[in-house]
Amino acid sequence: MALTEKKVASWHRRITNFEHVIGRPSYITIQDGWPFDYGFMGNDHSRDADYHGAYPGDHTRRFRALFSDKQRALHLFSGRVNLEQFPGDTLDINPQLRPT
Repeated sequence: MALTEKKVASWHRRITNFEHVIGRPSYITIQDGWPFDYGFMGNDHSRDADYHGAYPGDHTRRFRALFSDKQRALHLFSGRVNLEQFPGDTLDINPQLRPT
C-alpha cells in the first residue's frame, strides 16, 4: 500500500458497526454510491454540549459508530462539540467558542 493510500471501511461495514454499537436499525441506504439516512431521533431533545445549536441527542455517538475507522473529524459550524466522544477540530465563525 502506498503512503497516500488509506484503508477505508466499506459502507456495509460502517452500517453493520453502527447497528451493533447503537443497538437498532440504521435506516441508512446507499444509492449511486451515496449514503442516505432517515434518522429517527425520538423525543430526546438533550444536547451533547450546553450550547444552543449543538448536536442533538446522541449524534456524536452515532457519528463515532458510523466512522469508527477515523481518528479525528472536522466538525463544521460546530459551536461546541464533545471532543472526548469524537476527537477532532472545530470550525465556527464565533471566536468566543475558540474554534481550533
